[in-house]
Amino acid sequence: QTTAGGEIESYAEYSADLTKEPLAKAMTATIRNDMSYNGKVLGFPIKGNVFALVYNKELFAKAGITTVPKTMSQMEAACKKLQAKGITPFGNGYKEWWVYKHIFQHFLDAASNNPSKLVADFIAGKTTFKQHPILNQYFDFVDLTVKYGAAKPLECDFNGEVSAMGTGKVAMITGQGAWAEEGILKLDPNIKLGIMGYPINEDPKNSKIIYGADQALRIAKDSKVLAETKKFINWMYTSDYGRNTWFPKVAKVVPPIVNAPAPNLQIPKAAQEIMKKEPVGPLAINYSLDSFHQKLGEIMQAYIAKAKTRDEAINEIQQAWIKLGGVK
Repeated sequence: QTTAGGEIESYAEYSADLTKEPLAKAMTATIRNDMSYNGKVLGFPIKGNVFALVYNKELFAKAGITTVPKTMSQMEAACKKLQAKGITPFGNGYKEWWVYKHIFQHFLDAASNNPSKLVADFIAGKTTFKQHPILNQYFDFVDLTVKYGAAKPLECDFNGEVSAMGTGKVAMITGQGAWAEEGILKLDPNIKLGIMGYPINEDPKNSKIIYGADQALRIAKDSKVLAETKKFINWMYTSDYGRNTWFPKVAKVVPPIVNAPAPNLQIPKAAQEIMKKEPVGPLAINYSLDSFHQKLGEIMQAYIAKAKTRDEAINEIQQAWIKLGGVK
């Protein structure tokens, strides 16, 4: 198992072609795209994932926030309302390098109708932040979360975010998604969670949740048990047990297959409702390797610590994309 996207390409020569298998037909179109390289399905996930701003509905209601903020000015107004009630708006796990990529991808999606090509152009050194000013808003958003966030964000990790949300200390957590819910519920089984897209700028249409698969399993094409492995995964993806029991009730994950029920969890159910009514962004973290994302995290940590200016951070991100972003 590795990340999807770029690493599907990295291991393409070793991976069995699953394009004509029933499991490929069972995948949602978004997931199938995440698992493909050169038109071939070369991997499969054991879960889909939802990436969004997670918020505490009761704290929003307490602060008089009746609609979720979809623009930066609406978000700042919401933060001021929360603060006025003595509620810390944001919990930020900025000790974790991967939190930054989860947030950044929302800005990549907003910057282009074809974020895959946009990222490829950054990796090739063909474009810059100056040509895509929406990407500057990423820094504005991070600044906002620090301004209205819990103290010492660079010392807070994933568990810190889950704890802050589960104990009612913060109204929102950044860089998270469906995977955070069970940990939160262990701390407060009665908490009411909601999700929303990240505010990008002053255009509410840019605020979208993201759905896709960021992790992939592959089957070795030269495996001695290739046929048996394919048979098992096909069964998992197409059987009544897999569709209606294993994914939603045993694994309790967002199913990567069409017309499957969501697990009995608030975030996946909220995502399904949003997806019925609103467009959803593609999983842009899949377009760069995690070697780049780790460097992005380091650069952003230095930016938050005021060890780098915004211009220095942007320049280093652009250079890191060229050096580390794609398969050599």
